[in-house]
Order: sequence, then C-alpha cells, then structure tokens
Amino acid sequence: MIQEMEINYSLIQAKWERMLCKAKTSGYINGELEQQLNEIREAGNFAAHYGQRHDKEFKDLTTKVKKGWIKREDALQTLRNNETLYIINTLENAQQ
Repeated sequence: MIQEMEINYSLIQAKWERMLCKAKTSGYINGELEQQLNEIREAGNFAAHYGQRHDKEFKDLTTKVKKGWIKREDALQTLRNNETLYIINTLENAQQ
C-alpha cells in the first residue's frame, strides 16, 4: 500500500535553525562541527528527495498499470497472435 505524507519544509528549516542557534550559543557546536552537520544534512536531503522522486515514479507507474489478471482466452489469443505457441510446439516436436 502506498501512502502519502505532506511535509512542511519551511517548518523543518525553521526548527533546524533554532536548534542550531541554541546549540552554538550553548557552546555545543563550533564552526567545524556545524560544517560537518550541514554536509550530513545535505546528504540526507539528497537521499530523501531521491526517494521521493522514486516513490512518485513508482506510484505513477502503478496507477497506469491497474489491469486485472489476464483471462485464459486472452492469453491463448496472445500466444496465437505472437506465434509463440507455434514456436513452442515446433521446439517440443524437434526434441521428440
């Protein structure tokens, strides 16, 4: 089952900036550590956006292919039309 979730990126950004500011003010984070955190965050953002794009493409694909199981008659007709059945029979007869 595919589920969707809406994300408020501006809220996430605002919270991140507040947390970062508090951590810097408290002396927990210096410039070097902040740079490392930003690199990790950018890598995480890339992975998240890549995943979102993949999920969207998968969702688009699955909504286009909503067909039921093929009926036996349709399958046989497809085999006949594509001469698959002829090829299979020919190969079976050649092996005997």
